Amino acid sequence: MKKIVKYIINILIILVLIAFIYIILTNKKVSNQIIVSVNDMRDNITNFNSEEIDENVKINSLQIKNCTFYYNTLTDTQKEIYLALLSSINNLDTTVKLKKYEYIDEETTMNDIKISMQNLFLDHPEIFYVKTNYTVSTVDLIKGKRVEVLLEYTVADKNELDNKINEVSTVLDELVNEAKGKDIFEAELYLHDKIATMCKYYRYENIEDIPEECHSIYGCVVNKSAVCDGLSKTLQIALDKLGIESILVSGSIQDQLHAWNLVKLEDEWYHVDITSDKSLDKDFNDDSSVVIHSYFNITDEKILKTNAIEDKQLLPKATGTKYNYYIYKDKYISNKDNFESKLTKILSENTDDKIAEFGIENNVDAITENLVLLLSHPKFSEYVSSDKRRFNYYNILDSFILTKQK
Repeated sequence: MKKIVKYIINILIILVLIAFIYIILTNKKVSNQIIVSVNDMRDNITNFNSEEIDENVKINSLQIKNCTFYYNTLTDTQKEIYLALLSSINNLDTTVKLKKYEYIDEETTMNDIKISMQNLFLDHPEIFYVKTNYTVSTVDLIKGKRVEVLLEYTVADKNELDNKINEVSTVLDELVNEAKGKDIFEAELYLHDKIATMCKYYRYENIEDIPEECHSIYGCVVNKSAVCDGLSKTLQIALDKLGIESILVSGSIQDQLHAWNLVKLEDEWYHVDITSDKSLDKDFNDDSSVVIHSYFNITDEKILKTNAIEDKQLLPKATGTKYNYYIYKDKYISNKDNFESKLTKILSENTDDKIAEFGIENNVDAITENLVLLLSHPKFSEYVSSDKRRFNYYNILDSFILTKQK
């Protein structure tokens, strides 16, 4: 009797196994879940003893020293995504498997990935070879779902990447070597002006039509064409090579997405918007040699007159004034100054062959009237039309830019 029962049990087990195998073979979804789960187990066993990548991993030689500012603002879940992205990018992998990420719903997942991706690019301006567009998908497992991010690169392999890094380094190293030996203000100013003059701003009608490389240091340094984030990333890496800390800032200007830098000098922070300091280009037929300094080392209070800052509460406060361009260069007119004598000194010492610029205190009155009176003097005729009826100027933040007549 016992033998019969045992025989029946064995038959039932075999039938269950056959049924299970049949279900797997005829149900593609279930079979895929099993295959993916087994592959994940194999990967985990294979990589069990390997060191996991951390936030300080060296991606390439262009990497800045302080590359974790935005990483440290993330939730623990978002940090896991960030590190998974970093690991895959380090290997030029096109598929990022978020094995530690617990899927809740589509909206939560897309938001977590978006924030992690944005912060990764803010921390790592040296990653210029990953396209900004990415695809998110989910894979069904035996238990739950796994999220994957699909990336695209602008390089085919590591050899091509190394060649592009060398191209960037050759130009940057030359700039940085020229800036070495200068004090921190003059070094920062040198890099700001050189980057602004060597690169043309890529003008566009539709933001989606901007070439990928224009958002990067490669577009700025090698192709000599970039938009705001390409210019700001280049300045950040160049400053880092001189030991000057800076942070990329994202926000908007005139309702357009925008990026610029926060720069730390002697424990005080300053905003530097290199793109806005190229704002006169279009009026000089895209002459990149025209660089102004209305946005060079300014405070939160001042930049907020034109720019909106995303996640402002996460950033250090910029209240420094010592290294403001106009103050440091003695091109600043305060209420205590005699306007005519101070501006006379500024214009007399001006060496720029296209413009003259000066800063003013917020409540200095009657600027235009004073300018008219001063520029009527023959020694400043280069700023006035031949018929002596007009002069050209720009009022940007608390600064005035005078243009020389041709």
